[in-house]
Amino acid sequence: MSNFPDILSDIVPDIIPDNCPDKVSQLVDKISFALHALDDKKAAADHILQVNNPNAQTTSEPEAIKILSTFRQWLLEQGRYEDTAKVLWAPAIFSADPASVRLMWGAIKESSQLMVMGAASVGKSFSLGVWIYLDWLRDPENTNVKIVGPSEDHLEKNLFSHLVTLHQSAAIPSPGTCIRLGITLDLHKRDAGIYGVVVPIGKKAPARLQGIKVKARPKAHPTLGKMTRLRVMLEEAEDIPVGIWDDVSNILSNTDGVEQFKIFAAFNPKDQNGACGVRCEPMDGWGHFDLDASYRWHSRRGWEVVRLDGQTSENVIAGTVVYPGLQSKTGLERIISNSGGVNTPGYYTFARGAFPKDGADLVIIPQVLLDDVMGEYQFVTSTVVAGVDIALEGDDNAVMTVGRYGPASGWRKRPTRDFPDGEVVHFVSLDGRPARKSVLQIDQQFKLPKAETITMAKAIRTTCEDAGVDPEWVCVDRTVNGAGVHDYLKSTWGPVKGVNPSFAASEIKILEEDTETPHQLYERLVTELWYAARKFFEHKLIKISPTVPTERLFNELTTRQFNTNARGKIKVEAKVEYKSRGHKSPDFADSLTMLIHGVRLTVGGPIGSSEGAQNGGGGGEVFRPKTDATNRFQTLD
Repeated sequence: MSNFPDILSDIVPDIIPDNCPDKVSQLVDKISFALHALDDKKAAADHILQVNNPNAQTTSEPEAIKILSTFRQWLLEQGRYEDTAKVLWAPAIFSADPASVRLMWGAIKESSQLMVMGAASVGKSFSLGVWIYLDWLRDPENTNVKIVGPSEDHLEKNLFSHLVTLHQSAAIPSPGTCIRLGITLDLHKRDAGIYGVVVPIGKKAPARLQGIKVKARPKAHPTLGKMTRLRVMLEEAEDIPVGIWDDVSNILSNTDGVEQFKIFAAFNPKDQNGACGVRCEPMDGWGHFDLDASYRWHSRRGWEVVRLDGQTSENVIAGTVVYPGLQSKTGLERIISNSGGVNTPGYYTFARGAFPKDGADLVIIPQVLLDDVMGEYQFVTSTVVAGVDIALEGDDNAVMTVGRYGPASGWRKRPTRDFPDGEVVHFVSLDGRPARKSVLQIDQQFKLPKAETITMAKAIRTTCEDAGVDPEWVCVDRTVNGAGVHDYLKSTWGPVKGVNPSFAASEIKILEEDTETPHQLYERLVTELWYAARKFFEHKLIKISPTVPTERLFNELTTRQFNTNARGKIKVEAKVEYKSRGHKSPDFADSLTMLIHGVRLTVGGPIGSSEGAQNGGGGGEVFRPKTDATNRFQTLD
């Protein structure tokens, strides 16, 4: 075996001319056939020996295993994980040939942070698990792998059962011992091996990955460097408590490059505004996502994203099973049928591997209305406004939203690669002249410290005065204890607006084009608040500054549902029902609806919408000019 590197030197791919076949791949095919079809390790090892000497043969199976083990290690060191898999396992156990595997493994090699959103039965977790196993096998004494899941039962019955099968069925015996939720060389060493980490659903701050770091190797590796390696895989990532992402951020801050640390998150996409969804948002926003073309992209938060579409599975396209275990045409049709057909949440999540277009069918504000809401208005003049959702005790938060209202001449989009300062979109009239319309800009959202009535009222006043908000442009929730806060502000400061969402809906139309008042349409004021917000988003009367954290806000806005009462009026889902579905109190969304309602009350009438809006020439937005008593929409000469 001392001459083994010399044997390999004749088949290293980088010394073979580009116009010659890949000798390594040819050799791998021969070895694979001998191992899996003939079950003959000696014949497989002979193929290696005979590269230089056609008459060379192994003398025993132990010698053959040594030769094959060395060849396996050489393949791993060359980064040829696909070839290694072909040597170790028969196609019935695992194949790296499907396009989905090649897409994921290519992304893994090039990045340190990978989100894999996929349909059902497309092999996302299994294929990532195989890569992790091979990567650990490359350097098992200095590679620490943590596979995070929502329960021991889930990990043991799913991914770890597959890893154990892979380890025990490898045609070339692999080092390491299988234990419960683990594969390791040393049972007493927890910083080198493959281990399961359980983060139970419901934990707020798991902190299960704190203290896990890379460290200096006893001896530097010629290609992997001076530090050990760390891999983290989040299995069923949408079901893992969000606190785990704080641990991930902490690890990322202490590692460099794409080799020391890699993290993968595999999940069925359900919540576009959840912890996984916000990490997958494309650089140009979700409005640029194409269901039939978006399969890999770089996200705003620096993650590489791969999407596995069940419709593109080779089994589905061929109409027969090409790769056992992957989604089939029959299976996909069953998913679509059980989901209620196409264009349903289940269709997008489990058949297409994409976030549902409009969230749940009965949500008030579908996700699509928020796809283009981030930006900065170019105000002609503006007034600072504020809305406050009160919480004096309990689990709810007191949240203030601060913004500006007034006529604007256009708006600036979020920065992109093509427009690093943000593209400016001007408002123009139908005849091409510059125009303006009154709009609402959200600049800040923040929690207020909980306190008793007078202290809370004084804190609201001080914050508003510091921000330049006059009392008539402040709207406060006066439900239950909030009434005392509102009344104190009104008596000691000025005409602050007070809103009790349980009261009847108002007679103030939301938009000029409305033919019915909120009182005719909605059961109570709380429903009017939410539908006013929807119309502001729908008719592009509101923008949110890119500096405002939106993860929780968007989640709250896009998950509140509605139904109708016996009289046919629309009513928003009760907060107790909303929270019973696993959501936190929608305090940030409520604060935003308060601000919108306060503007409507102060303006004293409906807001001019963007009737007939379309994209105009030169990147402008075209609106039909209109003038009313408040001069809310004008054409500029």
